[in-house]
Amino acid sequence: ASNGGAVAGNAQIAQAWFASSAGGAQIEVYVEGIGGHIADFVKLRGALSTISGVDMVQRKEMQSDAAVLQVAYQGSARALADSLMRQSFDTFGLNIAEPEGNTIHLKIVPR
Repeated sequence: ASNGGAVAGNAQIAQAWFASSAGGAQIEVYVEGIGGHIADFVKLRGALSTISGVDMVQRKEMQSDAAVLQVAYQGSARALADSLMRQSFDTFGLNIAEPEGNTIHLKIVPR
């Protein structure tokens, strides 16, 4: 038996593990405004992972001023966005757009 496909299959295995280890919806959170404010982004990720119903937070993409997080959540994108809006941060605020499907767009706004 050849093992040539093992490396290519690892991403699929990781995706399947992510989906099966988390019983809720897979929600993508697009975060803008992180350029020069990476500490705020880290605080946001930490707060996100403590929200009730969040099973897992994974960074999917990272750019200079934006990131995409994949969140396993036991609820709707709207419920997650509402929970994020109730979070309080000392150094920044959040502008959150109306969720679309399983996608939330938000922007970090420094104080």
